[in-house]
Amino acid sequence: MLWNFWRNTFDRLSTVDCWRRAPGERWRALNAAVNLNQLADYRWHDLGCPGTAAELRRNIVERCSEFQLIWDVADAHKHMEIGRSGRSITAATQAVTVELGYGQAEFGVDEWGSPPIVVIYLDDGRRERLGSFIENTLAWWAEEIGT
Repeated sequence: MLWNFWRNTFDRLSTVDCWRRAPGERWRALNAAVNLNQLADYRWHDLGCPGTAAELRRNIVERCSEFQLIWDVADAHKHMEIGRSGRSITAATQAVTVELGYGQAEFGVDEWGSPPIVVIYLDDGRRERLGSFIENTLAWWAEEIGT
């Protein structure tokens, strides 16, 4: 089941590829995060549903820390607000498209000229680029699945 979801969602018409074509479009980034989060549900079913899906997600976070933000963004996008413990964000509105101004872009990470990107404003006040979490979580899943 997990392999079929991976093949149909990431190998063919990938939501991540769709996001890569326009990384500043919030809906594309959120859809990629939702699909990466859904892989945990497929993994949970493939394993025979031991424990809860949330327990499996916490286990994934222990092995791929970037997955925490993906999980939080997907849940906030689905429910508008989340209140579970351990979350890094509370509301879907914390995912925004921005153009970083002079002195805001990170050298070696952001593109010159600051094209629009999706950032997440965390509950602790920090700002993270959702794109790096998408890419790192995708790479982790690819290794986990063995593609």
